[in-house]
Amino acid sequence: MNNGLEYLFPLEGVYYEVIAFPCGHMYSMPLGVVRTGSTLTFRVFRGAGLLSRLGSGGPLMLLSPLTPEAFLWSLNHELESMITWDPEKQCPIPSPKWGAWVECLAESTGWEGEVRRYVCRDSRHLSGSPPSYTRSLGCLVEMLIIITKLEADAPLPEIRGGVMAYLEWLAWCVSRSSGGRLDAVARGLLERASRLA
Repeated sequence: MNNGLEYLFPLEGVYYEVIAFPCGHMYSMPLGVVRTGSTLTFRVFRGAGLLSRLGSGGPLMLLSPLTPEAFLWSLNHELESMITWDPEKQCPIPSPKWGAWVECLAESTGWEGEVRRYVCRDSRHLSGSPPSYTRSLGCLVEMLIIITKLEADAPLPEIRGGVMAYLEWLAWCVSRSSGGRLDAVARGLLERASRLA
């Protein structure tokens, strides 16, 4: 199955949240990717776990998950034991039950301050369909961005009322827009953030 990046990421210049799996490592991390034409680009902050595993580049698997819980499982490094791995390549074996899978060859294009930029070459859709974007997923994504920056000791924008107050508002957004279905995920993210802030 190869529907192309336009099928998976229809809007150019927009961040899509995925989960990155650098091949050769049983590791995952939420990651924002942007499509421009037939190319995906992304940034990794200095201090993020993905950076030490990806270095200047290498084979990378990207998952656009069907369930937002997968982002929390990735942050807590539980997802690695939930998926099936190819023992030779040390990459996930794509399963549509998790969502849409893309493989590419990540290549660093250099540093920009505290951020290393990458481009995904030879991107290929392997299996699965993209999930629908929802408001609750948008609020979860914003929580993930803040937590990822906290974990990497990256600079945060000035947030009126402080980071935790903002994250609590985002958790409310998740709860309200999902009818309470995702409360456990939002609480898990808040607990993780409170240990970092």
